[in-house]
Amino acid sequence: MHSRGGIRLNRGFNSHIKSANGLLMRLSRLSKNEMKYCPATLAAAVIISACVTPSQPSSLHLVIRAVEDTVVLQQTPEETAFTITVSVRNDDARVARVALCGMQAQRNIDGVWTTVFTPWCSSSAIRTLAPRDSVVVPVDVVGYTLPNRVPAFDPRMTAGRYRLVFGVGLDDPTVTSASTFLRAQASTEFFVK
Repeated sequence: MHSRGGIRLNRGFNSHIKSANGLLMRLSRLSKNEMKYCPATLAAAVIISACVTPSQPSSLHLVIRAVEDTVVLQQTPEETAFTITVSVRNDDARVARVALCGMQAQRNIDGVWTTVFTPWCSSSAIRTLAPRDSVVVPVDVVGYTLPNRVPAFDPRMTAGRYRLVFGVGLDDPTVTSASTFLRAQASTEFFVK
Protein backbone atom coordinates (compact mmCIF):
# COMPACT_ATOMS: atom_id res chain seq x y z
CA MET A 1 0.00 0.00 0.00
CA HIS A 2 1.27 3.46 -0.93
CA SER A 3 0.68 6.39 1.38
CA ARG A 4 1.38 10.10 1.10
CA GLY A 5 -1.11 12.49 2.61
CA GLY A 6 -4.70 11.61 3.35
CA ILE A 7 -5.87 8.93 0.91
CA ARG A 8 -3.85 5.78 0.67
CA LEU A 9 -4.46 3.54 -2.32
CA ASN A 10 -3.17 0.07 -3.02
CA ARG A 11 -1.58 -0.45 -6.44
CA GLY A 12 0.60 2.62 -5.95
CA PHE A 13 -2.11 5.21 -6.56
CA ASN A 14 -2.47 8.14 -4.21
CA SER A 15 -5.53 10.36 -4.43
CA HIS A 16 -5.85 13.94 -3.31
CA ILE A 17 -7.42 16.98 -4.91
CA LYS A 18 -8.55 20.48 -4.08
CA SER A 19 -10.93 22.91 -5.75
CA ALA A 20 -9.08 25.58 -7.70
CA ASN A 21 -9.69 28.38 -5.17
CA GLY A 22 -9.04 26.14 -2.18
CA LEU A 23 -5.92 24.82 -3.86
CA LEU A 24 -4.47 28.30 -4.35
CA MET A 25 -5.13 29.16 -0.71
CA ARG A 26 -3.54 25.89 0.42
CA LEU A 27 -0.49 26.38 -1.82
CA SER A 28 0.23 29.74 -0.20
CA ARG A 29 0.62 28.01 3.19
CA LEU A 30 2.82 25.06 2.17
CA SER A 31 6.22 24.23 3.57
CA LYS A 32 9.18 23.68 1.22
CA ASN A 33 8.87 19.92 1.67
CA GLU A 34 5.19 19.98 0.69
CA MET A 35 5.87 22.21 -2.35
CA LYS A 36 7.45 19.30 -4.24
CA TYR A 37 3.93 17.85 -4.73
CA CYS A 38 2.43 21.06 -6.14
CA PRO A 39 2.62 20.25 -9.89
CA ALA A 40 0.63 17.02 -9.51
CA THR A 41 -1.90 18.70 -7.22
CA LEU A 42 -2.38 21.58 -9.63
CA ALA A 43 -2.91 19.15 -12.52
CA ALA A 44 -5.51 17.22 -10.52
CA ALA A 45 -7.31 20.46 -9.61
CA VAL A 46 -7.53 21.41 -13.28
CA ILE A 47 -8.94 17.99 -14.15
CA ILE A 48 -11.67 18.05 -11.50
CA SER A 49 -12.56 21.74 -11.89
CA ALA A 50 -13.13 21.15 -15.60
CA CYS A 51 -15.63 18.35 -15.11
CA VAL A 52 -18.89 18.74 -16.98
CA THR A 53 -22.33 17.29 -16.32
CA PRO A 54 -22.92 13.64 -17.20
CA SER A 55 -25.82 14.51 -19.51
CA GLN A 56 -23.55 14.99 -22.53
CA PRO A 57 -24.70 13.03 -25.59
CA SER A 58 -21.41 11.15 -25.80
CA SER A 59 -21.21 10.33 -22.09
CA LEU A 60 -19.47 7.13 -21.16
CA HIS A 61 -21.21 4.08 -19.78
CA LEU A 62 -19.15 3.42 -16.66
CA VAL A 63 -20.25 1.68 -13.48
CA ILE A 64 -18.57 2.84 -10.28
CA ARG A 65 -19.69 0.60 -7.45
CA ALA A 66 -18.79 0.53 -3.76
CA VAL A 67 -17.96 -3.11 -3.00
CA GLU A 68 -18.95 -2.89 0.67
CA ASP A 69 -22.40 -1.72 1.76
CA THR A 70 -21.14 -0.52 5.13
CA VAL A 71 -17.69 0.42 6.45
CA VAL A 72 -16.47 1.41 9.90
CA LEU A 73 -15.30 4.92 10.82
CA GLN A 74 -12.14 4.69 12.90
CA GLN A 75 -11.13 7.59 15.15
CA THR A 76 -7.87 8.24 17.01
CA PRO A 77 -6.56 11.47 18.54
CA GLU A 78 -4.50 12.01 15.35
CA GLU A 79 -6.96 11.07 12.59
CA THR A 80 -10.41 9.95 11.51
CA ALA A 81 -10.54 7.40 8.70
CA PHE A 82 -12.51 4.76 6.86
CA THR A 83 -11.61 2.29 4.12
CA ILE A 84 -13.84 1.56 1.12
CA THR A 85 -13.22 -0.62 -1.93
CA VAL A 86 -14.58 0.65 -5.24
CA SER A 87 -14.94 -1.23 -8.53
CA VAL A 88 -14.84 0.81 -11.76
CA ARG A 89 -16.14 -1.04 -14.86
CA ASN A 90 -16.19 0.27 -18.44
CA ASP A 91 -19.48 -0.85 -20.01
CA ASP A 92 -18.85 1.39 -23.04
CA ALA A 93 -17.59 0.31 -26.48
CA ARG A 94 -14.89 3.02 -26.23
CA VAL A 95 -11.70 3.17 -24.18
CA ALA A 96 -12.21 5.20 -20.99
CA ARG A 97 -9.95 7.05 -18.58
CA VAL A 98 -10.54 7.25 -14.83
CA ALA A 99 -8.70 9.71 -12.59
CA LEU A 100 -7.69 7.63 -9.59
CA CYS A 101 -5.99 10.72 -8.22
CA GLY A 102 -8.72 13.15 -7.36
CA MET A 103 -11.72 11.26 -6.06
CA GLN A 104 -13.65 13.08 -3.34
CA ALA A 105 -15.69 11.63 -0.49
CA GLN A 106 -19.16 13.11 -0.15
CA ARG A 107 -21.68 12.63 2.67
CA ASN A 108 -25.42 13.10 2.30
CA ILE A 109 -26.29 15.79 4.84
CA ASP A 110 -29.99 16.72 4.98
CA GLY A 111 -30.52 15.52 1.40
CA VAL A 112 -27.53 17.41 -0.04
CA TRP A 113 -24.32 15.67 -1.20
CA THR A 114 -21.59 17.54 0.66
CA THR A 115 -17.87 17.07 0.09
CA VAL A 116 -16.37 16.22 3.48
CA PHE A 117 -13.03 15.02 2.20
CA THR A 118 -10.97 16.74 -0.44
CA PRO A 119 -7.71 14.84 -0.80
CA TRP A 120 -4.22 16.17 -1.33
CA CYS A 121 -2.97 14.73 -4.62
CA SER A 122 0.66 13.72 -5.00
CA SER A 123 0.40 11.95 -8.36
CA SER A 124 -1.61 12.17 -11.56
CA ALA A 125 -2.74 8.54 -11.62
CA ILE A 126 -5.10 8.13 -14.55
CA ARG A 127 -6.14 4.57 -15.38
CA THR A 128 -7.11 3.58 -18.92
CA LEU A 129 -9.91 1.01 -19.14
CA ALA A 130 -10.59 -0.93 -22.32
CA PRO A 131 -14.22 -1.83 -23.13
CA ARG A 132 -15.53 -4.35 -20.56
CA ASP A 133 -12.38 -3.88 -18.45
CA SER A 134 -12.50 -3.01 -14.75
CA VAL A 135 -10.27 -1.98 -11.87
CA VAL A 136 -10.72 -2.43 -8.13
CA VAL A 137 -9.51 0.52 -6.06
CA PRO A 138 -9.18 0.13 -2.28
CA VAL A 139 -9.30 3.63 -0.78
CA ASP A 140 -8.44 4.81 2.74
CA VAL A 141 -10.11 8.16 3.39
CA VAL A 142 -8.19 9.94 6.16
CA GLY A 143 -8.61 13.36 7.79
CA TYR A 144 -5.87 14.47 10.18
CA THR A 145 -6.50 16.40 13.39
CA LEU A 146 -2.81 17.22 13.89
CA PRO A 147 -1.57 20.64 12.81
CA ASN A 148 0.50 20.75 9.61
CA ARG A 149 -0.92 17.42 8.36
CA VAL A 150 -2.98 17.39 5.20
CA PRO A 151 -5.71 16.81 4.49
CA ALA A 152 -7.21 18.31 7.61
CA PHE A 153 -10.13 16.53 9.26
CA ASP A 154 -13.56 17.92 8.34
CA PRO A 155 -15.83 17.60 11.42
CA ARG A 156 -18.73 16.69 9.10
CA MET A 157 -16.90 13.42 8.26
CA THR A 158 -19.00 11.35 10.65
CA ALA A 159 -21.29 8.33 10.35
CA GLY A 160 -23.77 8.54 7.48
CA ARG A 161 -24.48 7.81 3.81
CA TYR A 162 -21.48 8.39 1.49
CA ARG A 163 -20.29 8.16 -2.09
CA LEU A 164 -16.99 8.79 -3.90
CA VAL A 165 -16.78 11.06 -6.95
CA PHE A 166 -14.29 10.28 -9.74
CA GLY A 167 -13.16 12.15 -12.84
CA VAL A 168 -13.86 10.05 -15.98
CA GLY A 169 -13.58 10.56 -19.73
CA LEU A 170 -12.69 9.14 -23.12
CA ASP A 171 -9.17 8.02 -23.91
CA ASP A 172 -8.95 10.13 -27.06
CA PRO A 173 -5.47 10.80 -28.49
CA THR A 174 -6.79 13.85 -30.36
CA VAL A 175 -7.69 15.56 -27.09
CA THR A 176 -4.79 17.70 -25.91
CA SER A 177 -6.29 19.02 -22.68
CA ALA A 178 -7.65 16.91 -19.83
CA SER A 179 -10.24 19.59 -19.17
CA THR A 180 -12.00 18.92 -22.48
CA PHE A 181 -12.85 15.29 -21.81
CA LEU A 182 -13.36 14.66 -18.08
CA ARG A 183 -16.59 14.76 -16.12
CA ALA A 184 -17.51 13.86 -12.55
CA GLN A 185 -19.19 10.52 -11.84
CA ALA A 186 -20.29 9.29 -8.43
CA SER A 187 -19.98 5.77 -7.09
CA THR A 188 -22.92 3.88 -5.68
CA GLU A 189 -23.76 4.85 -2.12
CA PHE A 190 -22.42 3.16 0.99
CA PHE A 191 -22.79 3.68 4.72
CA VAL A 192 -20.12 4.68 7.21
CA LYS A 193 -20.94 3.74 10.79
